Amino acid sequence: MELRIEQAADVEAVEAVIRAAFGDEGDTVAAIVADLRRSPSWRPGLSFVALEEGQVIGHVLLTGGHVDGPESSDDILVLSPLSVAPRWHGRGVGSALIAHALDAARQRTEPYVVLEGDPAYYRRFGFVPAARMRLGRPSRRIPADAFQAIALHERRPAGRVVYPQAFWDHGAVGLDPHTLAAVRPRLDPSALATADAPLRGTRIVSVAGNLPGPWAATRLASLGAEVTTIEPPGGDAVARFNPAWYEDLRRGHIVVQLDLRSSEGEEALDALLDDADVLLTSTRPSSLRRLGLGWDAIHARHPRLIHVGVVGDTASPERPGHDLTYQADAGIWRPPGMPRVPVADLAGAEQAVAAVLAGLLLRERTGQATTRFVGLADAARDAGGPARHRITTAGGVLGGILATYSPYRCRDGWVIIATLEPHFRERALAALDLAEPGDEETLRVLLAERLGEQDCAWWEQWAITHDLPVTVMPDAPATGG
Repeated sequence: MELRIEQAADVEAVEAVIRAAFGDEGDTVAAIVADLRRSPSWRPGLSFVALEEGQVIGHVLLTGGHVDGPESSDDILVLSPLSVAPRWHGRGVGSALIAHALDAARQRTEPYVVLEGDPAYYRRFGFVPAARMRLGRPSRRIPADAFQAIALHERRPAGRVVYPQAFWDHGAVGLDPHTLAAVRPRLDPSALATADAPLRGTRIVSVAGNLPGPWAATRLASLGAEVTTIEPPGGDAVARFNPAWYEDLRRGHIVVQLDLRSSEGEEALDALLDDADVLLTSTRPSSLRRLGLGWDAIHARHPRLIHVGVVGDTASPERPGHDLTYQADAGIWRPPGMPRVPVADLAGAEQAVAAVLAGLLLRERTGQATTRFVGLADAARDAGGPARHRITTAGGVLGGILATYSPYRCRDGWVIIATLEPHFRERALAALDLAEPGDEETLRVLLAERLGEQDCAWWEQWAITHDLPVTVMPDAPATGG
């Protein structure tokens, strides 16, 4: 396969490839290219063809656009269209053309190449969501995740991208409906695996760090929402000290790095919020106001945008704290050991999900967007209810007073008996050939003796056979010295 700059004699063959590649839209795309050839946006030497045995089988075009920034206007390159003759699909022609065009672009001074397309395809060439480069979309009709950019040089101006006029004249700004429908499952990182995903089409922008906000965003993504997470320059600290946990917290997210304290970062965030449904935050209200994200400010700019904020305590939202302090205040943890599970953070995340769903439902019913705050201390107090009411404390129904709701040693670990309901209790005792002795302490002694006779594997199979709420916890294997 030969790759070279388009020549005058290629124009007719290029038009034929474009028409064949784009099907019903072929006439429109061919007309756009014809208009671009005659326009100030045309860049000589940046129209490339792929040939096989002297025949044009593919074409890619770079034309001139610009970034309209707060202080200057900078020239950039727009990659569109990319056309491959249908019989040559899947043979690497498109990839070769893109790589060739990018190599040529790097020899020039423009800082970016931008395009619209499927991120799953274009990320292999180094393209990322353009918002990550602080570049705003030319139109809200372009899905935020489909508008992509690649930086060619160290100079990286910020602002809104302006396309060549020919794209506007032919109504070609934004993916056409057929293409959008085809790539939408790939544009959405959650993959929308089921047709009945309840939040399909809902767009969420999260600027929430730490654990509760990202976990809430991940839960929303699992319900079908498109989630774009904003991180500070340099990324999230969790990615450095526990990459695996970071990946769990960003599952199904598009991640964009922005400095929200800069005018460029503010503008890029505003562009993302243009067509978002929900803004998720985890910052104290005073900090939100300093960032221009107070409710009055964002509601004025984005009247349909719902806001859900995670704070420490809704009664004192400016007071600092963390999961450890909230669990202590709620009485669900006491020193000297450390909590194994961040109950306040996780329960708060679930309450944030509920608040998002409530906000979406209310907007559908009333047409009004709302702001809601959920508190981690509030979530910890809710989670601590059973302890406050002495359900799970010593002597409580779930605190060990019942012999048939307790852990017992076996040969190589623990058997966890949770036969709380009378029918489970009766079935377990019958399967163990034990009669009700009349008091819990006597029964506890009998159970300890019987359960100590076998190992974890035996009791696990026993529980399955008798359909009982029983599990096992084998001892950790000894480590050699």
